[in-house]
Amino acid sequence: MMKINAFKLLAYGPFTDKVLDFSGSDFGLHVVYGLNEAGKSTALRALIGLFYGFGHIVADDWLHDYNKLAVGASLDFLDGEVLNLSRYKRRKNDLINDDTGEPFEQAKLDLHLGKMGRENFEHAFGISHYSLRQGVESVLAAGGDLGHALFAATSGLNTLKQVMAKLEGKHNQLFTPLAKKAVINAGILQLNKLRKEQREASAGHRQWKKMKKQLDDLQQGEVEGIKQVEALGSKISLLSRYRQALKYVAAREQLEKDLTELGVVPDLPDDFSQRRVATQVAIKESRQAENNLTRDLDDIDRKLEKLTYDEKIIANEKLIKTLADEAHVHAQATTDSKDQRARIYQHNESAQQALDLLRPGLTLDSVQALRLSKPEKGKIQRLGAKGAKSEESVNSAIKALRLAEANLEKAHAELDQLEKPKDTSALADCLTRAAEYGKLEDRLADAKAQLALSKEQVDADLAALGLWTGNISELERLALPTEETMRAFETDLADADQQLADTEKESVRIQEPLKEKEKALLKLTKTRELPSLDDLRAHRNLRNRGWQSVRTVWLEGGDVDHDFMAAFPESRDLAGAYEKSVAGADNTADVLRDDADAVARAEALRTDIQHQKESLKEIKARQQGLEKDRAALWSKWEELWKPLGIDPLTPREMAAWAGRAAELRRKTSEVRKHQMAADQLQADIERIRSDVATAIEHIAVTFSEKASYSAIIELARRIVKHNDQLRQNRLDLELRITALKEDINAGRQRKSEVEQNLRRWSAEWAQTISKLGFSVDARPEDVNDFVLALDDVFAELEKAKERQQRIDAMQHNRKAYAWRVAEAVAKLAPDLIDLEPEAAAIELNARLTGDKEQRQEYRLLEEEKRKKRSVLSKENEKLAALEETLRLLCIDAHADSPDQLPDIETRAAAKIKLMDKLDTVNERLAELASGQNLQEFVAQVKAHNPDELVAKLEKLEAEKQEFLTKQKRIVQEIALATKELQSIGGESLAVAIAEEAEGLVGKIQADVEYYVKLRLASAILTKTMERYRQSNQSPVLSIAGDYFKTMTQGSFAGLRADFDDKGDPVIKAKRPDGKMLTLAEMSDGSRDQLFLALRLGGLARYVKANGPMPFIVDDVLVHFDDDRSAAALAALGELAKETQVVFFTHHKHLISLAESSVSDEILRVHEL
Repeated sequence: MMKINAFKLLAYGPFTDKVLDFSGSDFGLHVVYGLNEAGKSTALRALIGLFYGFGHIVADDWLHDYNKLAVGASLDFLDGEVLNLSRYKRRKNDLINDDTGEPFEQAKLDLHLGKMGRENFEHAFGISHYSLRQGVESVLAAGGDLGHALFAATSGLNTLKQVMAKLEGKHNQLFTPLAKKAVINAGILQLNKLRKEQREASAGHRQWKKMKKQLDDLQQGEVEGIKQVEALGSKISLLSRYRQALKYVAAREQLEKDLTELGVVPDLPDDFSQRRVATQVAIKESRQAENNLTRDLDDIDRKLEKLTYDEKIIANEKLIKTLADEAHVHAQATTDSKDQRARIYQHNESAQQALDLLRPGLTLDSVQALRLSKPEKGKIQRLGAKGAKSEESVNSAIKALRLAEANLEKAHAELDQLEKPKDTSALADCLTRAAEYGKLEDRLADAKAQLALSKEQVDADLAALGLWTGNISELERLALPTEETMRAFETDLADADQQLADTEKESVRIQEPLKEKEKALLKLTKTRELPSLDDLRAHRNLRNRGWQSVRTVWLEGGDVDHDFMAAFPESRDLAGAYEKSVAGADNTADVLRDDADAVARAEALRTDIQHQKESLKEIKARQQGLEKDRAALWSKWEELWKPLGIDPLTPREMAAWAGRAAELRRKTSEVRKHQMAADQLQADIERIRSDVATAIEHIAVTFSEKASYSAIIELARRIVKHNDQLRQNRLDLELRITALKEDINAGRQRKSEVEQNLRRWSAEWAQTISKLGFSVDARPEDVNDFVLALDDVFAELEKAKERQQRIDAMQHNRKAYAWRVAEAVAKLAPDLIDLEPEAAAIELNARLTGDKEQRQEYRLLEEEKRKKRSVLSKENEKLAALEETLRLLCIDAHADSPDQLPDIETRAAAKIKLMDKLDTVNERLAELASGQNLQEFVAQVKAHNPDELVAKLEKLEAEKQEFLTKQKRIVQEIALATKELQSIGGESLAVAIAEEAEGLVGKIQADVEYYVKLRLASAILTKTMERYRQSNQSPVLSIAGDYFKTMTQGSFAGLRADFDDKGDPVIKAKRPDGKMLTLAEMSDGSRDQLFLALRLGGLARYVKANGPMPFIVDDVLVHFDDDRSAAALAALGELAKETQVVFFTHHKHLISLAESSVSDEILRVHEL
């Protein structure tokens, strides 16, 4: 026994890694909600699949691959064990223990599940709306039988009545005392018929034995003839092989002679010639390569003697390259020095001209006294900017003070002229309440329009409903048949129609081959009459009767058999009639013997035609019975609707009609709701208008008494808005006046401060510009312009100074370079000492380049010489190896020199061809020898003369053909004898009939055993239900009665066991006033509640006796109204205190009903 802690939809249907947490200290009622498309039914199938496997076919693989489906769960058992399992779509090892990763045996899980199979588990611990209705119908069909009701409800087997009816139907089909078509009854009649035919078939036994002896002799002759033909075939085969082998024996002798003449030839490999030629070619190529390498080495030595270079110059490569690179730099520096001196003169001239313009009389030497430091320049700039700001601040402060004083005077004037506001708080409250109702007039118009539309739709639907006439009130009170009843009639009528269609198909299926067989019989007997065995018996009986008459008249002197004479009216006397009877019997026998095949086909066709006509007759009778049953069922259907005054259509059409009627009832309810909504909106408008009008009158505002609701609301809004604006304007002016007064006081203080700042600045400015020769009245912009002009003069002087420094540096660098060049030339090339430093460096670099090239060429030649010497050494080794290979080839061919090898190779090839031909001849001779020793076979072939061998073969072939002709004649005689034996019948027919009778006896015995089993099963099931009723009646009815009382909200007081008119125990429901109702007297809804209560009562007793097991509920409240659903959920909540209940639904409102009916400690809601 167990509960589910967690259910994992890992990869199933539309779900991926979806986990439903069912854990908790108690069992709980778990409501699992999901939309139809969210896979509620899929999740339910996944849960059952977890327990018992997915099966071979799974329809929930539309998101995940078929072989990747997986579900899992955590299961908590009473013994404290917790199993974490996952189920996969596999052929084996599909159940895995998640904790160990190992396969988990299904048998162990079945043990925890109470050793129940999938179907039993679904019946015992699951319930759906379909099974609920099925159970109710089953109990109702059983007349409310108490044992049936208890057994069906507590076991979950909701089709007991159907099962018992099926058992009864099956054993009635097998046997009833007075029936003729029942299986066992018909079998006994057929057995008696076969016994009679068997006795008749044994009458011609002696004639059959005689014919059988003749047939056995013919068959023995056939066997001996086959043996003689086989012996002749063996002799012919041997001599034929000798004749074929003659040419191969001659060829074998010639090949052996050729090999002897060839003499002793060594056996050479297949590639010997190829290897010899390749070796000789390689030796020639190797010697040529050796000569070429020796010539190349002599050329390299001559080139090396001509190459020379100076190692000392190459060793100082870095110094020489550096001096050469710098030569160009120093040549350019000499040119630059001249240009720099010209630019220095230009800078000095520009500076003097600028001084003359700035202040006449200033020179380049005296201007240095006016040079300012960077801080001094910054101070002048800051003071100039500060002075301008100080003057601007003074002017701004005066202007702001005057503006504030003017604005203050203007604000006082506006405040004096502003209207005083009225108190509109009450009116604003009325508007707030009106706003809460929204646009009432629009809502009222919509409600009236919806009301009119609903009424119009109801009237139109009522007019279009058809089949019934009356008003909508009468329709609402109309007691229509239930959906289940209509569905049952639809199923029964569909079954009846299907059975009629099946019988029609069966009739057509028989009629087609019947026509074909009648046509075939007509074609077969069109040109000639083909008698049957019955005709032969009739003719022989007539002949025997004539012979008896002859004996009576001729030997005993009796009277002529007039009936016999009447059969031959054209005969004048007894002798003539007898002669014709003998001829007729003989002719019939001849036809049966000569046209045995055609007679047999005609007889078979007559038999088949008779059987098929009987089958058609039986089908017609069955079809008439089905039509009668179908008409009776339709009459019941019409009687069901007769009290309503309706001439019904088909059940499916009437179900649709009932659906439209139910929809019309629902629309009528909506019409009432629309009418109530419109009335309520009209009342709200009148009340709010009265409140607003009263508030307007309080503030002395006049308005029209006829004003509409929207006009009154709009007037109130304008009044409130106007007075709110007046109050806001007055408040704004008062705040503005206060702010202006504060601004005036601040302005006066600001004016005093900026004037004091301006006086301090003037004193500091005069002191700062005195160094430059300016007076105190000098403007800041003039002083700044003078300072900038001085900066330009000093910049020109700095540029001249920098150029002079560059000239001095270039002269210093050239002296150092000249010394380095002289030192290098003295050491490496004294002949260049008299050249300019730059020219000497360039020439020395040219000599370096030439020496490096000479050295590089020398080194390349040395490397090439080394490589060619290495190749020459390898070539010498290769030549020695090739010559050794050629020597070994001579040894293999037993040749003294390589020149002998071609002739030896030719003789060896000829030997191989002769040996191949000899092998082919020997293989063919071995095939012809067929396992015999080859030498013995060859000797036997040589012993035969070819001409005599051909003569023997022709003679044996003639003898074989003669035997075959004789054998063909014997086979024809056997076929004729067999047909005559079959036409006589005799022992074979009797044996066949006996075998058929014995088979029928076995079938009857099997049918009787099956009949006994069915009767026992019916009796056992009845007694089991009665025994279950006796042992469970009191406890289950007591618990179920409490549940029933809860679900009916006290409409019923409980359930009781009672007796019907026949004295049989039945279940009844007790009203609070003590009145007892049978199941048939209760409404459909009450019956559903009763059966559900019985299921819960039986499950509660099982849990108490065996321990908890999850109870799976699949949308069982589909047709319950809200009150019944809430009561049922409360009952499930009570059961959930004892065991886990998992309730699947796609109806959202059931969640709120559960939350209001079941305590929070028990209820758990999950969404898919």
